[in-house]
Amino acid sequence: MKKIDAVLIDDKKNIRDWWSESGIDAGINCLTFSSVIEFLENISTIPHETPIYVDSRLENGVLGEIEAEKIFEEGFKTIYLASTEPPDELPSYIIRSMGKVPPWGKDPLDDL
Repeated sequence: MKKIDAVLIDDKKNIRDWWSESGIDAGINCLTFSSVIEFLENISTIPHETPIYVDSRLENGVLGEIEAEKIFEEGFKTIYLASTEPPDELPSYIIRSMGKVPPWGKDPLDDL
């Protein structure tokens, strides 16, 4: 089984595709999921040391920073909020808020 380097949870397919494709270009195996529920359904295949990136605004008004507690309770400790609009306060189980740009990639707007 190929090592999993990162996980992104985001309801927008174009963002998930961007992370996956930029991961391939960088030699990073990034799994993506559209919801925390989908992630939890696949949890047995993901090592606990894998960094998890969660969008703040998921489908149907679900807040990623709240749902991330379920991920933390499953033993994942490296959780980031991947959002363009970070909340005023972050729960203690989220390391920090970052933008949408994959940590190994670059913003495509930089080329404009």
